[in-house]
Amino acid sequence: PRSAVLAGILAAEPLVSVGWDGRPVFRLAESATESADGQRLTFKLRANVRFHTGDIVTASQIRDLLLPKLLPTTEVADVTAPDDRTLVIDLKRAHSLKAVDLGQFIVDDDKRPELRTGPFKAPALKPTAILEPFAEYYMGKPSVQTLEILEYSNHRAAWTAMMRGEINVLH
Repeated sequence: PRSAVLAGILAAEPLVSVGWDGRPVFRLAESATESADGQRLTFKLRANVRFHTGDIVTASQIRDLLLPKLLPTTEVADVTAPDDRTLVIDLKRAHSLKAVDLGQFIVDDDKRPELRTGPFKAPALKPTAILEPFAEYYMGKPSVQTLEILEYSNHRAAWTAMMRGEINVLH
């Protein structure tokens, strides 16, 4: 369901996303460099990023979560983690992937939702997605205490719920 997709976006993050101006916004990574030959991207991960389990995120864990997504669909030849905060992506062809392109790859595992790092935890996704703030989020705990994502059968039903004061926001 669409509510699960939206919940996943709020509960998980990529290494880098795209800002409103089209420039990279570092999320789990704090920086990225490209080799002179264009065949290697090196990411430095933020310190003290935690999974929803409370465990510190390491580069090898990020590698393991990203590999199944990257290898079959991109120009990635290999992904390595030389240390806990460094992730290296080797490319098949020079300049075939930029740091900002990784925004489409969320660092998570659908079968293990606790291996997410986003501002909200999603303990329940069916039939309604109910999200709770992640107190150890690296950018600070969200001020919203509970976020409930509902699906409506049509726009009219959603607007009716809004007009009745049953919901606060429509998307």
